[in-house]
Parts: sequence; structure tokens; C-alpha cells
Amino acid sequence: MLFDNNLMFSDEQSVLQSAASDKIIESYGDVGKGTTVPLCIMVAEDFDKLAALNVEVQTSDDAEFGSGNVQTLVSSSLGVDELVQGAMFPINYIPSGCKQFVRLYYDVVLQTVESGTAPSPTKGKITAGIVTALDQGV
Repeated sequence: MLFDNNLMFSDEQSVLQSAASDKIIESYGDVGKGTTVPLCIMVAEDFDKLAALNVEVQTSDDAEFGSGNVQTLVSSSLGVDELVQGAMFPINYIPSGCKQFVRLYYDVVLQTVESGTAPSPTKGKITAGIVTALDQGV
């Protein structure tokens, strides 16, 4: 998979708690409308001690993604058993409906425990960005 540094959302970003991608992309309009724009969201390091990781493609007219101005275009989730290095989230394209700015948001879902506090993840990284084409495993 070839990534362009200018089109990256996350470059081996450590995701140990819920957070936005390290980078946002200024889209200059609805990039998802018309020709598809391939998106790769890949596990760069195995995750541990969580139930699942949800990923949302978010858009906003505000570069700061201020409250009330954020729209989720699509989301997907992988369980902890699927969060191994090389796994890809099944969001393959930037969807239509983009405003000026686009980012990813990672929502960490902690394990359920009967009593006490759920353990916090100690490892797990994501690499994500717009790519020229998706690897079809050929």
C-alpha cells in the first residue's frame, strides 16, 4: 500500500484511548462525490485489553471540529480478536457528503468487567490515509 504523507490521517498513531486522528485533510469540497477516493485504515500494531475499536470518518466546516459542527459520514468496528497487525477496517472509500475538513475518530470500547475498573489498553496503533488504490490481496 502506498501512502502520500500529505494525505495521511494517522501514521502509526498510538490509540490507547478515544481520540481524533493526528491529522485532518482539507478536502476543498465533497471529495466523495463522483469518482471514488480510496481510503485505507490499517492496524499497524496489535491491540490489547479492549473490547473493540470503532472508527468514524468525520467531516466539518471547522478545522477545529467544534461541537455541533461535526458530521459522521460512515463508521466501522473491529473486535479485539480482529485488531491484529495488517487488519484493515472495511471502510474502503471516502463517502460523499464531505465538508471542507475530514478526519478519523477512534472510539476505544473497553472490556466489560463484573467489578472494578476495566483494564486500559497498553498497545495498539493505526495507520490510515487516502491511497491511490486499495490492495486487493493479489
